[in-house]
Amino acid sequence: MHERWNAMCEVLKAFGKRVDDDRVIAREIIMNLPNQFLQFIEAPDLRRIRVYDVGVDPNDCKSCVEQFNYYNAIKQTPDGRWVFGMGLVVGSGPVPDFQLAWPVFITVVDNSAAVEVFHKKIDMNREANSYNYKPLCEFMYNSLLESFRASASAPSVPNIGFLTR
Repeated sequence: MHERWNAMCEVLKAFGKRVDDDRVIAREIIMNLPNQFLQFIEAPDLRRIRVYDVGVDPNDCKSCVEQFNYYNAIKQTPDGRWVFGMGLVVGSGPVPDFQLAWPVFITVVDNSAAVEVFHKKIDMNREANSYNYKPLCEFMYNSLLESFRASASAPSVPNIGFLTR
């Protein structure tokens, strides 16, 4: 009697399970990537990394809201990807010389993940119980350096938001 309704409910249940499974992978990445990046760049302390809820426009640093609980920073986009903002506080004194932020997009397909930063997608390879973050960290580091070098004489930096100077 309610075959259509029951069929729709079953499909939605399966969809909900997939979203939950994808969220677990996206949260694993957001919980590990910031610290892995800090270790890769050999930052002096943990206070140098920031995680943001990117707001309405992931490319507009004015919409970034810092999140101390990383789980609150990640959200699903209409195209099925997951997004959060990541940032660095750069400088040697108590007041930062620069505070940077950029969007990080995560695509999850069949329990595998790809992370997109600076318009490049990096496949995340799982090794034992965790992902290998080194290729992604190396790419982010090199991209940031390249952007800084290129922007030394340019009026703006694409896709990297300067929150303060």
